[in-house]
Formats: sequence, structure tokens, C-alpha cells
Amino acid sequence: MSVYSSDYWKMPVLAQKFMGVWPFNNRQYDKCMRVFVYVALYSLIVPIGIRLVEELGVNTAIAIENLVGQMYLNAAVIKFSMTILFKEKHKQIYELIARDWKMTSDKEELEIMEKHAAIGRTISLAYGICCCSTAGAFLMIPTLLPLLDYVAPLDNSSRPVVLPYYAEYYIDQRKYYLPLMLKALVAGMISMTVFITYDMAFAMCVQHVCSLFDIINLRLQRASQLGSQLGSQLGRSARTSASYDSGVFRLIQKAIELHQIVIENVSSLENAYNLNWFFILLLNTTAVGGALLVVLLKLGHPEDLVRYGMFFAAIFIHKYFIFLPGQKIINYSLEVFEYSYSCEWYNLSAECKVLIKIMMLRSIRPLNLTGGKMFLLCMETYSAMLKAGMSYFTVFASTQSF
Repeated sequence: MSVYSSDYWKMPVLAQKFMGVWPFNNRQYDKCMRVFVYVALYSLIVPIGIRLVEELGVNTAIAIENLVGQMYLNAAVIKFSMTILFKEKHKQIYELIARDWKMTSDKEELEIMEKHAAIGRTISLAYGICCCSTAGAFLMIPTLLPLLDYVAPLDNSSRPVVLPYYAEYYIDQRKYYLPLMLKALVAGMISMTVFITYDMAFAMCVQHVCSLFDIINLRLQRASQLGSQLGSQLGRSARTSASYDSGVFRLIQKAIELHQIVIENVSSLENAYNLNWFFILLLNTTAVGGALLVVLLKLGHPEDLVRYGMFFAAIFIHKYFIFLPGQKIINYSLEVFEYSYSCEWYNLSAECKVLIKIMMLRSIRPLNLTGGKMFLLCMETYSAMLKAGMSYFTVFASTQSF
């Protein structure tokens, strides 16, 4: 599968191999890495959860802050678990993509696939940088604050030595600060790597589907151009006209065959991802309201305001990164109908017109991705969920007195 050794797929493939979830591997390393990831995630979930329970009814601000943290960590567990449970479905997707890259030798069609793969790589890189920057700032700012005592010491006091989150380990956290902080850094970056790995793979797969839609449109355009030539040839010999009509018929037939392949690809994506997105988006929507409240509570603490401000922005970006690919599928799917309608079918033979009708009937209803078959992944749903997140904010805010 040479496509996965190309520069376009290097990042998502290496990330999945590192995390032990590349579906074509079954190494001892993969099993050990999966155990390590679960241990890292639950080493945060358990102590943060204990502190959350202890603060209920005592300090609601800390409880809400830890609740948001639990949503984030459980989302990481869900993503990682779904990747493992649906290994065969993900493997099927990658096999289809590898097959698609081999299906054509047409230079223009290969350029389209390479263009979309490059777009997917750029989007994935930008998303990865955003996530790593957010995680790095969130974890490192509390670590760097004590160093400011050597640069700009406070009068008669020093800055506190604290972990990046509220947790209960039932030990002296100041005494064991260094090992606890090291554990926080490693586990925190592992959790973010889970997000990056899963979401990059999804973005690349969707971008590949978009490239197939563009190839369908290219074939329909070629059929339209050939149809125009057919119209100008009607005054010539029937043999010449028949030759052109046969070429148009083959182009439309190839477009229909590729559309069937696209439907298969989208169906595979839906089967592999829809359940995951259902749970993730429910957690994300609730986290929007909780994170916004935490940001308001941190207005008097600049260092924490920066950390949670970046975290709040990352939640929006993560949600957008889920819905944007779904909207792309819808948009590109509808373009097929438009290209089918505008391919000058009135110049074609009866057989070609039948093929065009089939194409138009199938493409008039756009393909889409869903979250657990409950809601569409589109920008309209994105806006509705952001509004729902704001309503959760009002619920959380009612527990506080500002």
C-alpha cells in the first residue's frame, strides 16, 4: 500500500503506529502501548474524579473545573477505545483508499487526488500544532510560574507550586511534586495525542472522498465537452457521431461506477465513526458551557485565564474539525447533481440520457455522515450545538455568584 508511505499520509500513519492502533499491525508493541495509554488516561481520570466528588457542595468552582476535565479525558478514552473496537472497519477504509489510488492512471485524476491529499495533510498539521500548543501551555504554565520567583520575586511571598489540575492522590503533593508533575506532563500529552491521531485520520479519509467527487465531476465535464463536439458533428457521417456518442457513454458510465465507489467509501466512514461522534459531540457540547464558566471564574488569575482561554478555544476548534468534513461531504455530493444536470445531456443519445437520469436521481439526495444516526455532521448542526452549549453555560452559571 504505497499510498501510506507517501508524504501525504506520513503523519497520520506514524501517529497511529506510535499509539499502537494502525490496523495493519499486530505487534507486541501495539498491545503494550494500548495498556500504557489506558494507564496514562486513568491515572488522570481517577484522582481528578476523586477530587470532583470531594468538592461537590464544598467548592462548586473546582467541581465544575474538574467536571470539564473529566469530559475531556473520557472523550480521549472513547476515541481510543473506538479505534481498537472498530479496527476491522478502519482497516476496510484504508484498503478502499489504497484501492482507489490504483484505479486510475489518468494524469489529471491523479493530480486531483494528490491535491486533496495535500490539503488533508495541511489541515491535519495545523490541527496538530493547535492541539499541541494548547496542551503544552495548559500543562507547562503552572510549572514555569515558580521560576518567575527568580526573575520577578513577590514581596514577602513566593508563587505556589501546584499541579495543572485539581486532583487527590492522598499524598503530600508538595513533597512529591516532581514525580506528580512528570506524570501529569506525560499523561496529558498522551491524551492530546489520542485526539490528534484519531481526528487526523478522519480528516484525511474525508478529504480522499472529496477527491473522488472531484474526479466524478471531471469525468462528467469531459462527457459534456465530448457531447458538445457530438452536437457539432450531427451534420457529418453517422459513423463519426456514433463514435463520439460511444465515448460519451463510456465517460458517463465510468462516472457512475466511481459514484458507487464513493457511496461505498462514505458508508464505511459512517459505520466506523458515527457511534464515536455521537458520544464525543455530547461531551463536547456540555464542555463548551462548563469551560466558558471556568474562563469567567479565572478572570482574576491571568495565568489560569490564559490556560483555560486556550482550552475553551480548542473545544470550538475540535467541534469545527468534526463538522467541517461532514459539511464537505454534503457539498461535494450536491455538486455531482449540478455537474450531471449541466453536461449538455440534450445533445446525447437516448442511452446516455438514461445514464444521466440515473446519476441525477442518486445524487439529488446528498451523502452525509452522522453522529450515531441522531444528527447530521453539518454546519447547521454545529451552530445548534454551540447554542446548546451556551444554554449549558447558563445552567452551570446559576450555581455561582459572580
